[in-house]
Order: sequence, then C-alpha cells, then structure tokens
Amino acid sequence: QLSDNSLTGPVPWEELPTSLRTFQVANNDLNGTVEFDKMPPDLNNLHLDRNSFTGHLNLADVPDGLTLCYLHANEFTSVSLEGLQAKSLNTLLMHDNELSGNISLSELPAGLARLDVQRNYQLSGSLDFTALPANVLELRFYDCNFAGCVDLSQVPSSLRLLFLYNNPFLWGEFDYTAQLTVTKLKTSGTAMTQTGSPGTCP
Repeated sequence: QLSDNSLTGPVPWEELPTSLRTFQVANNDLNGTVEFDKMPPDLNNLHLDRNSFTGHLNLADVPDGLTLCYLHANEFTSVSLEGLQAKSLNTLLMHDNELSGNISLSELPAGLARLDVQRNYQLSGSLDFTALPANVLELRFYDCNFAGCVDLSQVPSSLRLLFLYNNPFLWGEFDYTAQLTVTKLKTSGTAMTQTGSPGTCP
C-alpha cells in the first residue's frame, strides 16, 4: 500500500514481486506507460488512479486473475478491449483520462459488473446493449462522444445505474421512442430524464 505519497517516475513493472496480489499506488505523481504483460501473474487488485501515466492501454494483457482495475484520473490516450472477454475483471474504472477512438461493448469480460469511462471526451462508438455482460450493475458513459441509436429496452435486467448524458446520440428508445439525453436510469423503478422529440431506432 503506497497510495497517497509523493512517488515519482515510472514503475519498474518487471521488478514487482511475482507473488504480489494487490498493488496500490494511487494518488502519487508516477508516470510512464503501464505494461500489463510484465505484472505479477496472480495480481488481483490494481490501483493506479490519480497519477500521470500515459500512452496506450492494452487490456488484453492484464493478468488473468485481475478483478479490480483502477486506471482513472491519468493521461492515457487510447485503449484496446480486444481480447478482454476471457479475463476476470469485475470493476474497470478508466474515467477522467484522455482516451479517444472507438470501443465495443461486445469485447467486455463476461463477469464485468462496473465500467466507468466518463469524461473521456473523444471516446466514441455505438452502444449495443445486447452485447453487455449479463450481470452488469453500473455503467457510466457520460461526457464522451458516443453516438447513434440507444435502445434502452435492451439493457440487461441486472443493470442498476446507467449514465449516458452529454453524448451526441441521435435517437433513443425505451418502451416508447424519443430523441434522448438520458441522465439517470435504474431498472428497479426506472427513473429516467429525457428531452427532445419523437423518433425511432432504425
């Protein structure tokens, strides 16, 4: 546990103990790239948030047993989810970075419960809710650049929190149709705010 210190410089990933299960260095001034392929094979919890890490995130290389991955509030510029489906991730937080490019929900691991990519203003793609993990609980996609049609009738029944606001969606649908900016959705009790005029998902 080395969080909340004044650590600087890059992390020597290949020098971490092979038996390490938890690596917490949040809220320091660490920099450089994150090399998942050099991390201890049994790593379970990874807390790199609130530093100055940069570069590309190749999440296919995360250790197979990693369940918690906190990468938020850094300076990452791109991310690849391809190959992530077979991993054990339960929580993936990547919000407040500089991520751009497309991501696909079909590449998320089957056991994922929480995903947060908010405030990555150039992160884009379409949101096909039929591709979501069956037991997902929380999704935060607001303040990004996702577009297209949002069919909220396709969200998994497990979902409890869905934030989509401040994206350029064209149309949305949830039992009825409306041009849509969703600020909050809970499938238990369905609380939803929307604006716009009637429309239909293609």
